[in-house]
Amino acid sequence: MPALSADKGIVKILRSKGDNCAIEQIWLSELKDLQTSEVGDAKQKAVNQSKLFEVLRELIRVEVVLNKLPEAEAYARRALELTHQPGFHVVDTLWMQHELAQLEEVQMRACEAGQNYSAELALRLKTHGELNPLSLHSWRDLALNLESQENYCGAYLALLQELTILQKVEGPSHFGLAGIYMDLGRLSYKLNNLERSVILYKKALSLLCCDPVGNKLMINQAQRELRRSNTRLASGNCPMN
Repeated sequence: MPALSADKGIVKILRSKGDNCAIEQIWLSELKDLQTSEVGDAKQKAVNQSKLFEVLRELIRVEVVLNKLPEAEAYARRALELTHQPGFHVVDTLWMQHELAQLEEVQMRACEAGQNYSAELALRLKTHGELNPLSLHSWRDLALNLESQENYCGAYLALLQELTILQKVEGPSHFGLAGIYMDLGRLSYKLNNLERSVILYKKALSLLCCDPVGNKLMINQAQRELRRSNTRLASGNCPMN
């Protein structure tokens, strides 16, 4: 990454003092200098764009700390557009796509965030393949977003993808599957499919009980949710999917 004129040592000191307003002004000044500087040949333009990307990243960071979320989002959008220029790596695009989705989500715009999570997932699958651990995280991010929009069926299907991939990579007895089974059990409950919910919580417990001391809290939670599903199932007061 090309060197910036801003003194990162000063920024580090200001950050240790919690003076984020001063840090913001440093990066805004850096941004202004880059925007007004004359662009020479193609090589110099690429250098300036790389510097601009780093400044935008720093501005996103400090604006989030200052709770200036619309400003942070605007910088994220600009940075994302920049990553489509020559000289940037797909990792930069994935990073900004995820950053933008998170900023939209914390501003209660789950639908827009979901579109960016979906775009990030599609690009990640194309770039890294479905068996990459980062693809697992992308499926989970999408699932949680869909659940927040009460799209329980979509969330269930996304988590099912995460489950299937983890089973392929780590095998059917991997501890990490327990948490996914519990999440799928919760979504099945919300979908009124209590029989499936019971099965999934039992699968989670079978993995968690391999280490009952270390997993005590999760075991208690799974047992509690299993009892709740069994109680509603026994009462017969809801339809099955």
